[in-house]
Amino acid sequence: MPPRTEHSRAWSRWAAVLTETVYRGKVLVNPQAIARTMGLLVASDSGALFVSEVDGVVTGMIGLLGSEHPFTGARVASELFWWTEVEARGHGLRLLQHGEQWAQTMGAATLHMIAPVGSAIGRLYPTV
Repeated sequence: MPPRTEHSRAWSRWAAVLTETVYRGKVLVNPQAIARTMGLLVASDSGALFVSEVDGVVTGMIGLLGSEHPFTGARVASELFWWTEVEARGHGLRLLQHGEQWAQTMGAATLHMIAPVGSAIGRLYPTV
């Protein structure tokens, strides 16, 4: 299922974030793969995509995938991506809260988060 228009705006912005920020040169960007992933998250019972907007402009999003942990068999949720524009940082915590609620609803024992080594967000995770 292709993403809806608002999701297309979100994945387009996410591709730009990957090429304009700390991820530049560290992550290969394939717009078709990103669009496909967004569509799968929206269409799947095991995926979630939450988008924040201000006046129709995408200011952030979080993508999550639920699965069975390969070693324990426990239900887990994993962050695939999470970002907010600098001017909308409060939206990021709200996106995370939506993600946590979704993970609990799907019965996840844990929510795995990712961050670049030495990043500010990596230092934030233990505090939320």
